[in-house]
Parts: sequence; C-alpha cells; structure tokens
Amino acid sequence: MPSFRDLKSLEAYLKNKINDALVNECADTIKRTEQDNIINMVYDSFEPSDYYDRRGMYGGGLNDIDNMEATLTESGTLTVSNNTPFNPIERWDGGYYDNAFPDDYSLAYVVEHGNNGLIPSPAKPFTKATVDELNKTKAHVEAMKRGLRKHGLTVK
Repeated sequence: MPSFRDLKSLEAYLKNKINDALVNECADTIKRTEQDNIINMVYDSFEPSDYYDRRGMYGGGLNDIDNMEATLTESGTLTVSNNTPFNPIERWDGGYYDNAFPDDYSLAYVVEHGNNGLIPSPAKPFTKATVDELNKTKAHVEAMKRGLRKHGLTVK
C-alpha cells in the first residue's frame, strides 16, 4: 500500500478503490441477485415457465445481465437499472410499431408495476425483492469487501 502525506490524498485513494469495487464486484452481485429474483417472480409465475423466457438470460430479455446498467451517480453511489427494451409489436401487415409504448415506460417498469393499461399482468416487483434480499443477506457488503481486498486493502 502506498504511503500518503496528507488525509486528502488518502481519501482520494480510498474513494478510487471503493468506486472500483462498486462498479465491478458490487454491481455484479446486485445484477446476479436481480437475475435470481426475475426468475423466481417473473418467469416462474408462468406455466410453463420456460415458455415465457423468450429472450432469456443471454438473448436480450429482462433477465439478460447486459440489459442491467451499473453507473456511479456520484462518488460512492452505485445505481443499477434494468433497461430491457420491449419486444417489437408486430402490425397486421407484418411491419412493426415504432412507438407501441410511451417513451417513459420500460419493460422492467411494466413488469414491476403490472397492468397500467398496457399489458394485462399483475405487478411483479422484482427490484424491491432484490433490495430486500440484499438488505437481508448483505451480499453487496461482502462483494465490497472482496473488491477492496482485491486492491490489497485489509478489510474486516
């Protein structure tokens, strides 16, 4: 570990390591936890459950980790959002509607909040379930510790 001449340089060093752990280890843990909750609350609620997993974990679906964006909104604050686009809605003539849903709606929003007059479906609040699970298991805290240890820091 480097030595520091003042607290300001130590603080900057630690913020850098914390932000790196947030974007890497913590984000991955949060995304994986969300994937589990999407499977349990969304896909497994349909019969048969494999029918509804049309795009799946790797095909651009709600459960695809590539649709989950992790960003630092400010130093030390991580935001993870699910930005899965809607499936295109086919028109009677074989074309597709460009704006089938309002711009401020995402697939995750509609699944989370249910019908809202767009899709006949009950709410499946997988994000709340993810937050609740992380608060209970503290998996994100352990991920932070792993990330800081990876940088050579001693963490209890």
